[in-house]
Amino acid sequence: MKGKLWILSGSVIALSILMAAMAWSQVVDLSDLAKEKGLEEAKKQAFGLTTGLGFTTIDGVLHYRVRAVPELRIAKFSAGINVDLLWNSKTGAIRPADKYDGKRFGRIIDHLGYGGSKDLVEAKVGAIQDYTLGHGFLMNHYSNQTDENYRKPGLYGRLGFPIAGGQFMTSNLGRFEIYALRGFVRPLSKMSLPIVKNLEAGLSFLGDIDPDQNRSSGDAISAWGFDAGVPIAKTEAFEADLYTDFGKINNHGAGGATGIAAKIQATNLFAVGAKLEERFLGKEFIPRYFDGFYEVERYRDSSGVPLRKAFLLATVDTAGKNGTFGELAGYVLDKVTLRGNYQHYSKLKYSGILHLTALAPKLVPKTDFTLAYDQKNVESTRDLFKTNENTLVTIEAGREVYPHFMLYLTYQRTFEYRENDLDGKPVRPGYYPIEKFSPRVDFKLNW
Repeated sequence: MKGKLWILSGSVIALSILMAAMAWSQVVDLSDLAKEKGLEEAKKQAFGLTTGLGFTTIDGVLHYRVRAVPELRIAKFSAGINVDLLWNSKTGAIRPADKYDGKRFGRIIDHLGYGGSKDLVEAKVGAIQDYTLGHGFLMNHYSNQTDENYRKPGLYGRLGFPIAGGQFMTSNLGRFEIYALRGFVRPLSKMSLPIVKNLEAGLSFLGDIDPDQNRSSGDAISAWGFDAGVPIAKTEAFEADLYTDFGKINNHGAGGATGIAAKIQATNLFAVGAKLEERFLGKEFIPRYFDGFYEVERYRDSSGVPLRKAFLLATVDTAGKNGTFGELAGYVLDKVTLRGNYQHYSKLKYSGILHLTALAPKLVPKTDFTLAYDQKNVESTRDLFKTNENTLVTIEAGREVYPHFMLYLTYQRTFEYRENDLDGKPVRPGYYPIEKFSPRVDFKLNW
């Protein structure tokens, strides 16, 4: 452990001496930068409309598909809906999950939003994707939309004033479930000392009120954490931050992490970011407990046996088994955006977790390409690209075949929330792994 600490400390000190400068910001995050660039592009159009016709093969059953996604943008305000209907070719009926009755009508709201990641105030109601709390030690890449056809009306917001601020999130306004809250202060911001004056300290509270969707079961889980960070460099071309985190899952264990994040950017030509984090874990603790798989793992039914993610905590002996997390991200000429991260814990089998995303909407004229890939329980390179219950994958390629018309081919290995099977027969409610293949034609219009 001491050897790893010396190596990490030496790297941090060397980078600090080489590139230290004055700055204040939250920890470097290329995903925020990408979101902000997208927002700036969106501001140029007041209205956008995407409609689509096609078919989807779900577990070998053909479904016909109709989709409409209009969006309205006025200054920093935006609003959008998402209507997506699938007809079972065997029965001729709309899937039960797609019927817009009183219970499910709210899911057609894609979002109501204000502001962006660089504004003092940002808020959004609707689908929540890729949400990270603070540095992401307890909640990272969380999404309330594991199944695009089972959208929950979530809410998140952020306040970012120079001396203090915060962020908050709840996964479902219709039924209070998962929540996250972080407040931060910059207590030395009024001082004239370089670097030190930009120290930021935060306190987080988060949890899941009802993992099994049964209020009387008493299975709520909660956590809290403390974090601190200081930007050691900030110029137009370079940013670097040091940070440390502590997290505690109530009635279970605790852990900590120390890391450095940096980004190099050359106007709109390219940007490259990296993060390296060393983790020190105690017994019954899982960092990033609320992750991209959480909606699926929070509660599952296995042959009539209820399984909760919280059950794993009692079996996890991470005491003394330190881990390393690394992330690389970047974009080139606004044509390719990439991000990948990997984490693994020493002396703990099947602890590897891989996350990859790639977007190339302008690499080749009139084409679009998207890749998203997540894999858990990785032990060796053979496990990295298996397709099983630990896999989430989306691969989509599109080509403009006529002005405003795009032909897409999409493959997904994901999870779908079901209360009925494909034939409409009742099943135990929950997320079930599925495979989809979907050719479709989209009509896109902006003005």
